[in-house]
Amino acid sequence: MKKAIWFSRHQPTAGQLDDASCMGFEISVTTEMTALASLSIETDADVDRIDNALQDAHCAVFGVFAAPLQERLTACAQAEVLDTAENQPDERAIWSPCFSAWNLTRTPEGGKPTFTHHKWVLVGKI
Repeated sequence: MKKAIWFSRHQPTAGQLDDASCMGFEISVTTEMTALASLSIETDADVDRIDNALQDAHCAVFGVFAAPLQERLTACAQAEVLDTAENQPDERAIWSPCFSAWNLTRTPEGGKPTFTHHKWVLVGKI
């Protein structure tokens, strides 16, 4: 199994863990990542702090990515493509894939949050 970390303020569901396992990943839930995922992202410094922590993990990331983090995921994925196309090694030897859940059965407005996990989708790299 490949190592992965959980990045969300909520705990993963059994379906999410099973799906990741079918993809060859074992997700670890840590207090540090749960706390980082729970932060109110208000500054670029907050984004940098989270970005650095995700990079330092050196493994796949499964979870929920706010818009400023999605921007980083896209930028990193584009940088990896450019480095590969130009045969230039990037200063980072590892690019970690980031997956977000494709959920079905959304909650009606104002209702208790519920969903059905469909599958994980690659949303970028860090």
